[in-house]
Amino acid sequence: MSEQYEIYPIELGKMNFGINEAFDFKNHQVDPIYLSNSLMMTVHSVPGRTGLSAPQVNIPLDVIYVYGFPTAMFNPKIVDRSEGTSYLEEVSCTFPKLVLKIKRPDVIRVRWTNCIGETETNVYSGLTARIIQRKIDFLEGVMPQARATKFHREQAFKHMIKPL
Repeated sequence: MSEQYEIYPIELGKMNFGINEAFDFKNHQVDPIYLSNSLMMTVHSVPGRTGLSAPQVNIPLDVIYVYGFPTAMFNPKIVDRSEGTSYLEEVSCTFPKLVLKIKRPDVIRVRWTNCIGETETNVYSGLTARIIQRKIDFLEGVMPQARATKFHREQAFKHMIKPL
C-alpha cells in the first residue's frame, strides 16, 4: 500500500495538479469510501461549490466529486465529446477572482469507477458535463486559463473581480 493521506477535514487551497496517480482498487492508497465521503463532505460544506478534484486539496490521486453525485468518480476519463460546443463564463474556487469565458463540448461520455470498484460509463450534458470537464482538467494539470482563448484571458485579467 502506498502513502496514506489524511483526508477530512480537507484543507482547501493547497493544490497539486497534473502529477497524480491513478487510484488503485487492488492496493488502494486510501479507503475509497472514506475518500469519496470526505470529498463529498468538503464540497457540501462550501456554499456554491459544484465539485472538487483530489489535487485541489493536495491529494495526488485521479479522483473527482461532483455536487449531488452519490459517489466520487475514480479515474474518470472522457471517452467521447460532442461536436456541439458552448462558451460559458466559469469561476473556480481555486481562482475565485478570475472569471473566464471557456468553450467546452456540450455533451461528454465518461468512463469512471465508483467508490465500490464498479466501472460505469455515463453521458453527461449541460452544467454537469462542464463541471466534470473542469475537474478532469485539474487532474490533468490543465488550469482554467489554458482553456480560454488569448482574447478571453486578456479580458478576464483586465476585469478581475476586485475585493470589496
